[in-house]
Amino acid sequence: TPAPSSYTASASWDFRKTDLRIVAGDFNARFGQGLVAWSGAFISSLATPSGFMKKASGVSAVRSFTGSTANSGIAAELGVGKFSISAAVALPGLKEVVRKPEKFGVAPLVNARWWTRIGTVGMTAFDVKSSVDAALCIRGVNLFGETAYDWMERKCAFVAGTDMAPAEYLRLAALTGWSQGKQGQWAVSGELVAGRKREHKGVFSTEVIYHLVPKAKEVPRSVQVKSQLRWEWQALDRLVLRLRLSDRYRTWEQPHRSELRVEAAAPLGIWTADARVHLLKCRSLALLGYVDAS
Repeated sequence: TPAPSSYTASASWDFRKTDLRIVAGDFNARFGQGLVAWSGAFISSLATPSGFMKKASGVSAVRSFTGSTANSGIAAELGVGKFSISAAVALPGLKEVVRKPEKFGVAPLVNARWWTRIGTVGMTAFDVKSSVDAALCIRGVNLFGETAYDWMERKCAFVAGTDMAPAEYLRLAALTGWSQGKQGQWAVSGELVAGRKREHKGVFSTEVIYHLVPKAKEVPRSVQVKSQLRWEWQALDRLVLRLRLSDRYRTWEQPHRSELRVEAAAPLGIWTADARVHLLKCRSLALLGYVDAS
């Protein structure tokens, strides 16, 4: 009988008196800014300025049905005053050990973290990689970053950024990153809220990635630029209009991939009505539209 194509199972114990957590089975490990240990979903930097800085949650049980990005094994996390330490043994390839035993391995993980009034500083080691990270808030300005080293490939990487609110209705963010022999990354984003009742919200984001290894032989420089403009309007108490315009430009293959999406949502008592028109232009033109009531 063939095994299920995807599944997840985990058990978690929380001991509040000792601030101890133990997770067995499938678990997420999220530390620093994700250069060494990060499993599970995260907010795209194009979505909002607040998504530039990853919010690490340490060790936790998997709540999804598939656990496709999770680690399998056993993990524990202990807090002592202003310090916390996490340790785990991940077993990559465990779910496929019968069909593909060559993919099975053992990857130890250790994280030590110090919490202060203005933020946190930590060190992480996972398999053949290690890193140092920090996330601080100084006078309302968030500063975050992580530097990592791969001991097997002997390559380093870093990511650093900031986000701030220089005005009550304005938030800005910037990020830069670099991975030795792979790519460089730069991104900026801004969010503006306007109107007497703050009924208008707009977000503009741009991300540039320069691939050090060309994606195509005929293109010596592989650059990708993603831009997105989002606008939301609380037109009425029971009507929200949303617009999203995005474009992806790259110097290889199909240069442009542009999208326009317009949405309307209206809660009507116990009912909710949604409508969307989605236009996509890449190699050809595609159009999607639907109306939903539930």
